[in-house]
Amino acid sequence: YFGWYSPILSDYVPAVHSINIRGNGVITRDIGFQVTVNQFTYKSVHASRTGLAFILFNDRSNDNRGRLIRILGEHSTQKNLTIKYSRNLFRMEWANALFCQSYSLAPISINASVKSDGDIEYDIRYSSRYLTHDCMITIEVSEGIYNGRAYGNVEITDSEVIYREDFSIPYNRSQRRIILVPNPNLF
Repeated sequence: YFGWYSPILSDYVPAVHSINIRGNGVITRDIGFQVTVNQFTYKSVHASRTGLAFILFNDRSNDNRGRLIRILGEHSTQKNLTIKYSRNLFRMEWANALFCQSYSLAPISINASVKSDGDIEYDIRYSSRYLTHDCMITIEVSEGIYNGRAYGNVEITDSEVIYREDFSIPYNRSQRRIILVPNPNLF
């Protein structure tokens, strides 16, 4: 069965903990801390197993606003989505991601972390034997309406792209870290 898994993180020890999810993805209604970005507060995450995308939303709010963070043109062949969390970090781990625009067959591992200060951090690891030249990726952040009943794709409706940038992944290294810091001047 490859459905959606919805853990209650308070059922687990509050130290760094790991959960492997074999469904289509995970909807975590309370990540154990709240993220305030500009005037919006999020306490929930909806993440996909096969797509390198996740939505921040607030399950306990009448405001269905969500923030979609994703790598464009991605696909992962992994069978499990691993999530790790602590008091101020919620991390999703994707293995065997195929998204390199310039070399689409290079398997890459990605950890995407949501931090309590609102930062989003991507830790990208790969082998230079598969990646023989620089790889370009595009990260996009959109805001819109999250429909919590839509257990299919990780998406939002009536969305507006608020950030999009191309990043170079150098082939001659084995790791790249990208940190997205919220702009406090956006309203």
